[in-house]
Amino acid sequence: MKELTRDEIFNMPAGIELNALVAGNVLQISDYEHIFHGEICIKCHRETDFHSGRIYPDNKRTCDIPDDYSADIAAAWLVHQMVVHKLFSVRQRYFEELQKLVSAECTESGKTVIAYPDVFIFVKPSHFCRAALLAVKE
Repeated sequence: MKELTRDEIFNMPAGIELNALVAGNVLQISDYEHIFHGEICIKCHRETDFHSGRIYPDNKRTCDIPDDYSADIAAAWLVHQMVVHKLFSVRQRYFEELQKLVSAECTESGKTVIAYPDVFIFVKPSHFCRAALLAVKE
């Protein structure tokens, strides 16, 4: 894992850097898939000719950009599902970090998270990603 401090991960904004770290370190994905809408990849904007199977301009079969785990709740839920199937110690760190992240943000906005299940009321996709990174970092 790229050496980041706990505070850097805790405060990392949603975006491509966080998505790439999650893909590589939590999901262990190095080659990203294209997601085509019509003939254009919605992530890297390469075009394809579905009849020939060619991807323009460079015929690159993998995408340069990971899925948007830190902003798309469906993609973030895949991260959550991956972590909850890891070792008990990783799961335990993950849920502790998730609670800390959500509680810190809620406290800033005047809300109070009292118990673990309350976390899921206020959770954001970026919380799943940062908690997963913090859990696998140890």
